[in-house]
Amino acid sequence: MKRNLRNFLLATLVVVAAPLVSLPALAQGMPMMPMGHHSERLAEKLKLTPDQRAQWDALMQKSKAQFEAMRKTRHEMHEAMKAEFAKPEPDLAALAAKGDAARERGMAAHRELRDGWLRLYATMSPEQKGVVKHAILHHMKKMHHMRERMMHMRHHHGHHDGEHGGWGHDERDGSKHDGTTQSKD
Repeated sequence: MKRNLRNFLLATLVVVAAPLVSLPALAQGMPMMPMGHHSERLAEKLKLTPDQRAQWDALMQKSKAQFEAMRKTRHEMHEAMKAEFAKPEPDLAALAAKGDAARERGMAAHRELRDGWLRLYATMSPEQKGVVKHAILHHMKKMHHMRERMMHMRHHHGHHDGEHGGWGHDERDGSKHDGTTQSKD
């Protein structure tokens, strides 16, 4: 019975908290959205024309602004969840509506930015497109290896559902994550 309730609560939280996970994931689906020092190295390899460089710089600024907006939205959703779950009866429908609205705003911003990168790509020479292709394939390979390592680590260390007392409990001291203590019967 306790396990079913715990699983139900966890599933509910996953549905409500989806914007916390899905918003950062939007950035990953953008073609050619390099960040940090990688972006400058890629720009150099591409040997952009002055017009392309102007587009590149504008898209990089827009990318950074969108990333910050996603961080702010994630923080706001986190705060809304904390406030709602502090209530005796959280309004899950209100949280779901906030999450849906955030996801819709994020998707619209994602499409706008993605379309900008695709317009820039359309202006590129075959050589530049080859550099882009190589960069994307390299990134995909790195992501695949990282996922493989994470899966191996999870399997190797035994971190799967229920092994460490389940959601909301700390078996070491019998405390729950809300600060109360539960007996270890």
